[in-house]
Amino acid sequence: MNVKKITLWVGLAVAVIGAFVTIPYASLLLLVGGLVFGLWIEGENQVRAMVSAFVLTTFAEAFTKAFADSAPAIGTHLTGIVSDLGALTAGVALMIVMRNIYARAKP
Repeated sequence: MNVKKITLWVGLAVAVIGAFVTIPYASLLLLVGGLVFGLWIEGENQVRAMVSAFVLTTFAEAFTKAFADSAPAIGTHLTGIVSDLGALTAGVALMIVMRNIYARAKP
């Protein structure tokens, strides 16, 4: 396995496990993991990764509102997973933006 796959699997594990137990600094771990994973996103997948970040963070907000009263037992865990995945992909999107800014600014 390479660093890219390890980073992705650790991020996914933290996102899922973090929905059930408290992991100190989980959001920071996910953001940093997303930044590292974002280093290897190819050009043809950049838009897909950025849209995924937007959709996951939007779904996390929608799940919070939808499951707050109707299904709190599963809703809190599902919302936690989607929210944590949103943090992971937000790091990826941030790295993509930073890489694009660097590519435009370098001499």
